[in-house]
Amino acid sequence: PFWLKPVPPKPSWHKQRPSSHPWTMDALTAVRPNGEGIDVDLADVRTLSQLRSRLSAALGQSPACLRCLAGGKEVTGSPDDDLDASAFPDGIVTVVLSKPWLEPGFYHLDDCAAFNYDSDVDGGEDEIEIIEGGTAKRELLHRRSWLDGGGNSGADVRHSTGEGTWELVDDKLNVTWTRPARHKGRQPSGLSVTEDGALMYPCSYRKRYYKYSRTRKMKEAGSG
Repeated sequence: PFWLKPVPPKPSWHKQRPSSHPWTMDALTAVRPNGEGIDVDLADVRTLSQLRSRLSAALGQSPACLRCLAGGKEVTGSPDDDLDASAFPDGIVTVVLSKPWLEPGFYHLDDCAAFNYDSDVDGGEDEIEIIEGGTAKRELLHRRSWLDGGGNSGADVRHSTGEGTWELVDDKLNVTWTRPARHKGRQPSGLSVTEDGALMYPCSYRKRYYKYSRTRKMKEAGSG
């Protein structure tokens, strides 16, 4: 593993983090097993997701393959929650390389043809939220255009949501949708976690894979 130890205090002119913020570390040194040290600047790092991204850039490894350990325990939580200095009692973090790791958060697909076989569906967005603790949510937007037998035409956007539970087995994400989103075709499950932290869904109907990329929220304006 890579061992991280605190860097000596910065000079007085160094910009310090606001005292009201629980995360007070400004920098760490990543020490490789061969003894090589790499300074890791923690400026503007406030969340677990940001810490993992900063360590990833410094060590040249995918965030999906990094696990952070402190005080003998894995540092977990929502990727957008503020880091708490109390989670690092000895000021040292161990970064372990592992298999692709599923990070809680939002995963976005902008090609809804994977799940919608209606001829009037022109496109849309599909978003899966993986929630720590084993629950999952889904939001789906369909952009449709139509033409009826009387020559009337139009367009609209349909909105559907779903809920379920998830389980990660090795690098396979299995989702059981207890309340499926409304659409034709299969509900997404059996997704693979890739090295860059995305999800790949094998669509048997289209005979291809569809990639859910990490994102923060639905791109479609006005969704919620």
